[in-house]
Amino acid sequence: VEGQLASTKEEVVSLKGLLKQAQAALEAARRACKTLEDDMGDMVSKKEATMWKDAAAKEKAETLKAKEESVKWQTEVDAALGRLKELSVKKDKSDRERDDAR
Repeated sequence: VEGQLASTKEEVVSLKGLLKQAQAALEAARRACKTLEDDMGDMVSKKEATMWKDAAAKEKAETLKAKEESVKWQTEVDAALGRLKELSVKKDKSDRERDDAR
């Protein structure tokens, strides 16, 4: 009986040791998972930041293009208004000359 008791005690001690090892391994796995989750969170955050940065750059480029287009059209409008003014002055001069001729 004492032999069986000693053997059982050894098994219990051995099982306790295995349990402690398993608990340590489980805790290490939990830490590894937490680290992985943190790393993935960082990757997602960086990806989102890059996405927003790219979107902002695209928006800036589109805004710049729209401004350039606006300047182009404003130049054309200014030129057309200048030409219209010239034609108006010529017409007024022509009308005065015609009135003077009467």
